[in-house]
Amino acid sequence: GLAVPAAAGHAEAAVAAYATATWLAPVRPTAAQQDAYRRLSERAAPLAKPLQRAIRRTLEQKRIAPRGDRLFGRLDKRLTRAFTQEMPRLFYKKRAPVPELDAAFSLLVDCSASMYDKMDETKLGLVLFHETLQALRIPHEMVGFWEDADRVTEKEAPNLFQVAVDFSSSLASGSGAALMQLEPQQDNRDGFAIRQMTARLLRRTERQRILIVFSDGEPSAANYNDVGILDTYEAVLSARRLGIEVISIFLASGVVHETQRIMMRNMYGRSSIVVPHVDQLHEQLVPILRKLLLKSIF
Repeated sequence: GLAVPAAAGHAEAAVAAYATATWLAPVRPTAAQQDAYRRLSERAAPLAKPLQRAIRRTLEQKRIAPRGDRLFGRLDKRLTRAFTQEMPRLFYKKRAPVPELDAAFSLLVDCSASMYDKMDETKLGLVLFHETLQALRIPHEMVGFWEDADRVTEKEAPNLFQVAVDFSSSLASGSGAALMQLEPQQDNRDGFAIRQMTARLLRRTERQRILIVFSDGEPSAANYNDVGILDTYEAVLSARRLGIEVISIFLASGVVHETQRIMMRNMYGRSSIVVPHVDQLHEQLVPILRKLLLKSIF
């Protein structure tokens, strides 16, 4: 793990005092956005298969472990079914034919100005994730964040969170096109955004909760540049202590500089992925996901 900087704990206090969050509901995608999504979906299709396969294989490995047949399985933790179904199946065999992933994913997207040359590649990555998670029936949300630099005062730093795909509709067909509305805006206060998403994920009942942050790793906002990296590191650390896995993904759309790799590692530790293009994403992501998902399968 990372050595905890001596100033840990101070960064959050210094910057969180005046940051505020405004949540924007999903907007119905335009015809142009639907077309753009379809084009990205075609590009993502060959990449989605290996990612799905890898996650499925992880499930299979877990399932193959031999177990004695039992008269009763263990009690399913979702006991609510007893009240919502006429013939509830409260017991399940541990060797069920289709293992169920007890997981939820939140994808947080840095919509700061510095992302302008990386946004196309990032959107391709989001489409890839959305379609993979949808195929595996894993609920997820996709949220873009930025700080409105023009409205920052001494008393308030307004942060905006654009929900593009929400948990309730994430598995419905056609729900992905709305992520095309995410565009580079202004500043990014990453630590604050990660804490907001952590609070949302903590409300989910799934056993395994995973936050994936798409960013170029440069927190930059009013009175934040000096403490941004430390504050982000602290936010990631505290999410992990609360049982939420945090992975960062930087799709560089071309050349990766070693300084960027080091900066991401400083904030996210080993669960940081820096790749020049989406097509190299799954080979780096799979070992990390496998490690995390193995915890979440019955």
